[in-house]
Amino acid sequence: MDWGTVPAWASAFLTSGSLLLGFYILLRDRRKEERQEALKVVCWSEYGSADSPDHGMHVVHVLNTSSRPIYNASVLVDLRLVAFDGFEGFGLAGIIPSAEEATTRIDRRMNHRKIFPVAIGFTDSDGFDWIRDLGTRRLYRDPRSGRRYLARIRARLRLAKLFGWRRVLARGGPAQSIRRRLLR
Repeated sequence: MDWGTVPAWASAFLTSGSLLLGFYILLRDRRKEERQEALKVVCWSEYGSADSPDHGMHVVHVLNTSSRPIYNASVLVDLRLVAFDGFEGFGLAGIIPSAEEATTRIDRRMNHRKIFPVAIGFTDSDGFDWIRDLGTRRLYRDPRSGRRYLARIRARLRLAKLFGWRRVLARGGPAQSIRRRLLR
């Protein structure tokens, strides 16, 4: 059996490497284009001043400066409950057209507990879910949208087979970062 020569092996190896590099560059550029529209959505939160009618409220704004509309915008609020480590979503707007702003007011207290807005979640025109952290102003793609969510479920199933369901489903405490809590 003839295995070939060293130059033939080297050319096969380099051809495979160049194909992989080309696919990586295409994938990176595609993700960059997907992110460009979502980066044009501006979000901020402010407290109502003492002399305004919004006193005692969080006023949350979402301004869509992209060329296409965004959908299902909601404010994610931290309820600061010991038994609940997640976020509660308050609907902001079903559709925010291009060059439009949506505003909502949220009480600072709910059932004798302080609450505050942490992030804005929205869906862009391509159907990708995004989360904008109001504290750091960073934009995250929600892993529950698309293939990443399926891959994450498969990984959890694999881990559950190895370590058991209790350990896999255990949640981190309040010291867990906001990013990890948002993208859970």
